[in-house]
Amino acid sequence: MRGTAFPPGSARFHRDASVTLLSFDPATGAIARLADYPFEGSLPEGGAFDRTGDHFLATVFQGHDGAGPEAGPGLEVFRVAKGDRPALKRLGRVPLPHGVHHVDLAQ
Repeated sequence: MRGTAFPPGSARFHRDASVTLLSFDPATGAIARLADYPFEGSLPEGGAFDRTGDHFLATVFQGHDGAGPEAGPGLEVFRVAKGDRPALKRLGRVPLPHGVHHVDLAQ
């Protein structure tokens, strides 16, 4: 969520939220931070990978004042690049009404 919930005049305000991609080593249990992926919007609270692991969706509760549909409430969609160094590539946003909290992808 970073500082997206603070008013724009606050020193703690951040216009961009972010998703952090982590890797997990099942042999050691170690978790490593791979990268942060910023995107515009307030209060991203939920996220899920699809069942294939090819895509990640992050919820965006609301947009900022004056934000267009690409920065309003909805689902931020990323493609997952797999391999030695996994990464996320932003594909865009599916606009939804204000108030998106969680996403559940049926199996």
